[in-house]
Amino acid sequence: MANRAYCLVLPVILGGLLLKLWEPQAVSDSLKVRMNEKTQIVSFNANVIINCELYDFHLLPLEINGIEVRWFHRRTNSANEVKVFEYYGGKQTSFRSGASISISGLRMGDASLFLPLIQLQEGGEYRCEVIISPNRAQATSRLEVEAQPSSILLPQEVVVQEKKVFTLECIVAGFYPEPVQIIWKKVISGTHSLIVDNSEAINISSNNDGTFNATSHLILQPLLEDNGTIYQCVVVHKSLLTPLQSSTTLIVTELVKSTDVEKTIMYVLLIVMVLGFCVWFFVEPFAKGNTQVTALCRWSKDWWRQGLRQHQALRLQQRQLSRVVRRLFGSNLRHRVQ
Repeated sequence: MANRAYCLVLPVILGGLLLKLWEPQAVSDSLKVRMNEKTQIVSFNANVIINCELYDFHLLPLEINGIEVRWFHRRTNSANEVKVFEYYGGKQTSFRSGASISISGLRMGDASLFLPLIQLQEGGEYRCEVIISPNRAQATSRLEVEAQPSSILLPQEVVVQEKKVFTLECIVAGFYPEPVQIIWKKVISGTHSLIVDNSEAINISSNNDGTFNATSHLILQPLLEDNGTIYQCVVVHKSLLTPLQSSTTLIVTELVKSTDVEKTIMYVLLIVMVLGFCVWFFVEPFAKGNTQVTALCRWSKDWWRQGLRQHQALRLQQRQLSRVVRRLFGSNLRHRVQ
């Protein structure tokens, strides 16, 4: 009796097992997508691929006409989400210029998004959504866009007079994000460097493309022994693996001084002027009617006037010479700094 019951139950058990084995795989598979867990850091204007892949899904290759893919972007510190790309019914629709996915990659479960020439404002959170009816899966990933400094504007050498207060300027251009550190160093013995503290606060300005510029000033009052000294402008920014730096060399010149000959001429003219004034002022009132004394007074008066004119002309020449020297060194310096 027991054997007979066993024979009746056994076909039922075997039939159940066969039905389980022949059940469609889609019933047991769950749709899952995977994206980068770490923030993806990319360079400004680079071509970028944001990964989004199906995993633990065994029905590959896929019938792509039955797949729907959507990509969304949300900027940093923003609650609004914007659709970037959509694939549906075998058609790609880009809401951001150049956005696309690989059709051959999608057949193998790769829905990664391609974005050419990434811009600074495109950093933030990206969401990938994949639909294989009736299943739906999604994941998010973060993207950060950086721009390395494009240049450091610092002259190779600058000319300055000794003991004159002088401002050295270093301009760092085209970086993002905004935080930046600029350090001034003085090179000692050609190998060692010493950080210089007498620099002003950094001035930050923005460009039309969203990048920033920074300007730092170093105040100097060099002596003749500082001639040939090398100063370095060192830039520290998160986009740089190592600090960026540029160097300049000081050319210190002596102060422009009046020569001894010019001083002697000035003293002689001053004495002649004083004597001529004395003769004119004190002698002439008592010498009326005396032609010789009157002639001497007139001669003294003419000498005094001539000496005054020469003195004024010499002073004018000195002022003009000083302006020329200042303009020469000043324009040369500004030209080098620019």
